[in-house]
Amino acid sequence: MKSFDALPLRDIPRKVRVGVVGEILVKYQPDANNHVVDVIESQDCEAVVPGIMEFMTTRPYITDWNERNLGMGGNQQLYALMRWGLDRYNAPIKAAIATAHGKFKQDDPMPELVKKAAEVTSIGVQAGEGWLLTAEILELIEQGCPNVICAQPFACLPNHVTGRGMFGKIRRLHPEANIVSIDYDPGASEANQLNRIKLMIAAAKKAHDAKFAAAGEPQGFASAD
Repeated sequence: MKSFDALPLRDIPRKVRVGVVGEILVKYQPDANNHVVDVIESQDCEAVVPGIMEFMTTRPYITDWNERNLGMGGNQQLYALMRWGLDRYNAPIKAAIATAHGKFKQDDPMPELVKKAAEVTSIGVQAGEGWLLTAEILELIEQGCPNVICAQPFACLPNHVTGRGMFGKIRRLHPEANIVSIDYDPGASEANQLNRIKLMIAAAKKAHDAKFAAAGEPQGFASAD
């Protein structure tokens, strides 16, 4: 982290940021998502992919909700210990990022993601990536990245519910949201996937330019969110 923090910065316009969320394999595995991060960067944009640790730590919060609402939460003490251990494991990482003087964004803590998800859906929606998928979209938007690709396997019903199914309410809460759902499947048309991503990015760049033009601000590193 110290090495990254010491790198000199160029005073150039901040690139448009495009987030990637979705089904866990398609989200992270380049061969499963047709190298979507490379596609984003080839369009002169910055790819933002939320970390995997949040996915690994949902169980204690799901258990808590199940106990309070269904009376079937499982071993509360075990999951509390698991949550404590994971928080301890993450603490040095968070402390290191905090020394970078704001150059790197921290992922929101899980309690905050739970609150965000509850604004739009229920923590009882647990199939697939469940409520966490909705929470990650909201997290990206509220951190200044309203452009989001929701990647999922073709006909993955749970993710259609917690991803595409939530777009309407998310857009009502955040009119600036620019979200596109992309299905990835061996039989899917890669050209169609690329066209939809490029159309979304074109709209993102137009909105980005309009935002700074309206504010009369330069688009350098210091002024961008």
